[in-house]
Amino acid sequence: MFNDNYDVGYYEGVLAGLVQELETARWALYEIRKDSETGRILKSIIFLINTGLLSDGSKGRVNSGMLAGLLVSAGFDRDLALRAIDRLLNIDTESH
Repeated sequence: MFNDNYDVGYYEGVLAGLVQELETARWALYEIRKDSETGRILKSIIFLINTGLLSDGSKGRVNSGMLAGLLVSAGFDRDLALRAIDRLLNIDTESH
């Protein structure tokens, strides 16, 4: 069931990544439930990702620049949208 070639550090890294993803999901759910501006941005991000319109051609990748542009054109604050994208997708949006 497990690979003897991996050391404990590998499994610790995987588990740390899972914890980070769970914390991000908890944060997103909290913002969505309280219907904050960030929550509305997150709902829009989830909708846009699920439509497949943001794919950059690679499986599972999202074009964050296009996403930010769509959110801003929908009337959301640019800085708040970039922070939400960065936290939800765990990417650096500073260059976009």
